[in-house]
Amino acid sequence: MSCLAKKLFLIYILLPCCLFSQNKAISIYKKCSNAVVKIITYHDDNTVHGQASGVVLKQYGWIVTNFHIVGDAHHYTCEQNGKQYKMDSIIAFDAKKDILVLKIS
Repeated sequence: MSCLAKKLFLIYILLPCCLFSQNKAISIYKKCSNAVVKIITYHDDNTVHGQASGVVLKQYGWIVTNFHIVGDAHHYTCEQNGKQYKMDSIIAFDAKKDILVLKIS
């Protein structure tokens, strides 16, 4: 394949595919980003213990995340789009499967 043919292949075949993929990824992000929260755990002296992500189950007011993030944390909050929410309680957990369901207040 000549140098010109390679350049044309890149411009007319690969470039549109890359742009389509990027636009699709942006579209998916816009649709799903409100379903993801950042969870922050704290020690009893209010220093940060750790952080993780979680998925919102909006209809129930629950956050699903990994069990191991709680550890020996004293309390935890979640952030979404710059707003911070306090977690009321643990709804359910399975330490062996590393899953935790928290209630948003």
